[in-house]
Amino acid sequence: TVYRCRYDGCTQSYNSDYTDEIPHTFEYTVVKEPTCTEGGFKTGICTAGCNVTDDVDIPATGHEFGEWYIAVDATPEHDGYKEKACKHCAFKETEIIPKLTKEPSDDQPKNKFELAISYITDCNHPAIIAISLFAVIIAIVCMAYIIIKIRLTR
Repeated sequence: TVYRCRYDGCTQSYNSDYTDEIPHTFEYTVVKEPTCTEGGFKTGICTAGCNVTDDVDIPATGHEFGEWYIAVDATPEHDGYKEKACKHCAFKETEIIPKLTKEPSDDQPKNKFELAISYITDCNHPAIIAISLFAVIIAIVCMAYIIIKIRLTR
């Protein structure tokens, strides 16, 4: 506190009754909300009554992604891709899924000879079933021919 002399013409004064300075305490209001890609800001007004203001930048939040999901399946002819989307905006990340290879697996025949052998050993294959039925029919016809020949010669 500054004390001054009240008499006209007197210029004497002195300082006394010192107190600590009251720190600013701000109450903030968000003026612009941050987004995934842009920062925002907030403004504070001192609640101690001194009307001092404080502007503070709020950093961008960044994208928050969900789980990957397959948007297009890969095929032997075309690449596919998977995506994940931001939970707060329309931004998506995409990754290519390479097209499937046409190489035979270990349990598939690799050449024509192995393919023919696999047909012969595959009892459920339609070609084997047809050939087997044809062989049975020929055997029956041959047996019938033999029986008829035997009866005719008696």
